[in-house]
Amino acid sequence: MKIRIITLVLASLVVVCASLAGTETNSIRSIAFTNTGSAAAKDSSPAITTNPADTPTTVESSALVPVPEPSEKALRFYHSGIFWWIVSVGWSWLVPALVLFTGFSGWLGRQARRIGRWEMPATFAFVLLYFLVNYIVSFPLHYFLGYVRLHDYGLSNQTFVRWLDHSLKGTLVDVIVYGVTLMVLRQLISRSPRRWWVYCSLFVGAVVFFMAFIYPIWIDPLFNRFGPMRDKKVEADIVALAQRAGIEGARIYEVEMSADTKALNAYVNGLGSTKRIVLWDTIIAKLDRDELRVVMAHEMGHYVLRHVLINCLLLAFTYGITFFLMDRLGNRIISKLGSRLGFQSLSDLAVIPLLLLVVAVFQFLSAPLVNLASRYTEHEADRFALEMTRNNHASALSFVKLQQENPGVPRLAFLVELWWGTHPSLGDRIDFANSYHPWTEGGAGKYDHLFKSK
Repeated sequence: MKIRIITLVLASLVVVCASLAGTETNSIRSIAFTNTGSAAAKDSSPAITTNPADTPTTVESSALVPVPEPSEKALRFYHSGIFWWIVSVGWSWLVPALVLFTGFSGWLGRQARRIGRWEMPATFAFVLLYFLVNYIVSFPLHYFLGYVRLHDYGLSNQTFVRWLDHSLKGTLVDVIVYGVTLMVLRQLISRSPRRWWVYCSLFVGAVVFFMAFIYPIWIDPLFNRFGPMRDKKVEADIVALAQRAGIEGARIYEVEMSADTKALNAYVNGLGSTKRIVLWDTIIAKLDRDELRVVMAHEMGHYVLRHVLINCLLLAFTYGITFFLMDRLGNRIISKLGSRLGFQSLSDLAVIPLLLLVVAVFQFLSAPLVNLASRYTEHEADRFALEMTRNNHASALSFVKLQQENPGVPRLAFLVELWWGTHPSLGDRIDFANSYHPWTEGGAGKYDHLFKSK
């Protein structure tokens, strides 16, 4: 009875929070210039004057850039996006909950043992069967949100075949990653029933860093084509910036995202020898060279300040807390409901949906803190870019164009920002670009000591 009450209270808390929330947080694979999951504002902002000569300049403009108002279309996309995010979160919890509490998880476990026979192959078979079921029952929702809705708002260039190809590849990657990870986790749980959460935390922490390392070279190329910069003038600007930021032999790539989206973005990902800065071809087409220099300086800020490493450490820490809670709550749930649900210990195959559900719930509840850390690193990357380029006007203009071209609104409600805001709001970023210039008053920037002289 207590377990049911706890479940109902937790579900009520989630519904209340979700009704005020936004979209998913960043993954471990990259730290992006902007969050492309918010709502588009287009054709509603005041006329903006850009650099007509399309040549980089060091002359700073004192003209303040106004924060544009969102269009009616942008607001519709934004508000409907909150509703569909709530549906998505609810559905992502409902599927494992139904698999778990209807006893279907126990049936899947029996089928997986027939297929795999031994423990580790059986674990992989279970993950494969579970993701297959989840993909089939979730297909209508994912198709609507990932294809139909984006086309309705003119935000996607994908054909159905290309969308389906990406969807299937993404699911296959998930099956492999979760399958291999859970094979090891189950072995750790069965061999160390008391301290398993410590060993699993360490192992999953290693997986987080491994995935961050391999994503740019093994995963990203499955979905899009990466290559060197095609505009050699822009490439020369980037190389000069990299040298000033102290980045020797920087790996700069252009990715062909125009086949998928009209949104603009750039990001840094990878660790060690795979660390790289990536520009979408869409952002290169829409921003002038001054604005691109600011964008790249922002990404170099992530690079120099090691924000990918910080992001990985934070994610590994959240997994550690999740396993600790699973250890404390899991055995209680099993003692009360195990016989009904078809499992007797945390190492049982049928427990996997419970583990996935607990991870999903905790990630949601921890999102405000994770997003707070993300907004801080993004703000510091903005500061880094302003101090390196000292081009406040171009920086503010780049954010205006992001609002015009991407699905974004300039300001988010407080609770929406808590769950949605992986980046500072575009309005706040424009305000900061307009106001932050300590060098004009004889002051020094926070990161001036990191820059090499021109």
